[in-house]
Amino acid sequence: MSKAASPLFPWMPVSLLGLLTIVGYGTWFYAFGVLLDPILDDTGWSEAWIVASFSATGLLGAAAAPVAGKLIDLQRFRPALAATGVVGAVGFGLASTTDSLAVFVGGTSAGGAALGAFAFYHVTQTLAVRYAPRAPARSVGVLTLWGAFASTIYIPFTAALVETGDWRLTMRVLGAIAGVALVGLALLLHQAAQDRADEAANEAKVEANEARVAALERQQKELLDRIIAMDEQLQSSHAAQHSRTEDRHGGVWPKALQRLWQP
Repeated sequence: MSKAASPLFPWMPVSLLGLLTIVGYGTWFYAFGVLLDPILDDTGWSEAWIVASFSATGLLGAAAAPVAGKLIDLQRFRPALAATGVVGAVGFGLASTTDSLAVFVGGTSAGGAALGAFAFYHVTQTLAVRYAPRAPARSVGVLTLWGAFASTIYIPFTAALVETGDWRLTMRVLGAIAGVALVGLALLLHQAAQDRADEAANEAKVEANEARVAALERQQKELLDRIIAMDEQLQSSHAAQHSRTEDRHGGVWPKALQRLWQP
């Protein structure tokens, strides 16, 4: 492909996936460390159970990760992403309002597991490469650069929310942000996917046209080579014929002159 026809890097969808990574990791994975002490101080629940609920999100998210991969292959990931936002918002919202440890564990496990299954790197990096198949390393690098801001943004943001209100308000805000962000990103990624499909179709047309032009150029070159070869053969044949004619004439005339001069 010519330089002018080189496909542009899909900054928009890769950047959207970067935002998804930030929300996915920040909402519970990074916020949990800030929320743990306020939760324990306010409720008096067992620290072991609270930490266990956090560990359960990782295990459940890992168990559900193959489902996310299957949905990506089936081109059904965006509805699942929107559903993840709803599950996260409901789960963390429920956990923020309850006085029951069991309900808290169930809500945070469901919300955290949904985010872990559908918004972590194993999903966003895969999708980034799908959007940029000609530049997989670059897409992963850009996405990882976005994801690196998750802790930088969410740890101080969570701490500020706790200082402003309490851990319950903080969890509701974080859950609401996750819900709105994931539903919105699902819609935006849908449009980005359509735009990328149009770009891919245009790239395919350009490649097809370039292939046809290259084929015509090869045919013209082959035809020119044949004409040159035929011309060289004709010239060689004419030269050989001329040489034979000179040889015949050169042999006849000397013999005739010799007979004339003989006594």
